[in-house]
Amino acid sequence: MTDKFLSYFPNHVYRYIDLTGQGRAPQSCAKIKEELNIQGYESYFTVNGFRDTPNAKKDQCTNLNAFFVDIDGRKNLEELEEIKKKLDPTFIIETQNGYHIYWLLKEVIYKDKEHSDDWDSDTTFWENIEQSIVTTLNADKAVKDMTRILRVPDTYYWKKTGDQWTKGVEGVFVIRGLYKEPTHIYSMEEVAKAFPWTTAEVTTSVKELVKPTTTLEKKKEMADEPHEQTPDIDNFLKFFADALAKEDKHIWYIGCLVKRWAYEGGIILET
Repeated sequence: MTDKFLSYFPNHVYRYIDLTGQGRAPQSCAKIKEELNIQGYESYFTVNGFRDTPNAKKDQCTNLNAFFVDIDGRKNLEELEEIKKKLDPTFIIETQNGYHIYWLLKEVIYKDKEHSDDWDSDTTFWENIEQSIVTTLNADKAVKDMTRILRVPDTYYWKKTGDQWTKGVEGVFVIRGLYKEPTHIYSMEEVAKAFPWTTAEVTTSVKELVKPTTTLEKKKEMADEPHEQTPDIDNFLKFFADALAKEDKHIWYIGCLVKRWAYEGGIILET
């Protein structure tokens, strides 16, 4: 299962951390090293992409792959069923003390395919949705950042076991897949609709950048106002398609074409 599962997270990297109490230094790498897990290291991967950057710092993120939560300190199958009703996950992984739950993005968002302003806006939107999921599901409050590492399925759990790894793997808890529905993939807007946030949940540092909870709210706010950014010509077709889409009726300014927020899409020609 491991290889197939990890294939859904493009450009992920790995981190191996010794939590046995023996104090060995962590190791970061671009390729999986199963032998380190056998040697007592916890095996983690980055949910989001960090191509060619195993250290996985926020400014090195290359793509957004999914949303996630860590349900820690409890295992309740009825709770999982309630979560499925709210927004059916793509994967549920059972850990020693709970569950890691994932909602894959319908389309991976790549930094190198966007303007810097768009990437900043998307990452801020992602952060606010992620915060809302964590709050709504009463999940581990620390597990919400873009650089987050979570446990690799089918690996051993060695935390606080001392030198047990030297005696073999018999009886050691194995991280395992519990639920898999790869067709359950979502846009950020769909996840935001399932987990709307309040102003109080938005961190001070991103309040100026936060997107409204729904497109309708944004349309009300920006009705008949020109869009602030001027794209380059290679984005024109994207914007044209955007105008034809039912969910989001926008046209950008390009030459004599002006993008305005509206309830019905259209190209406004101005001379």
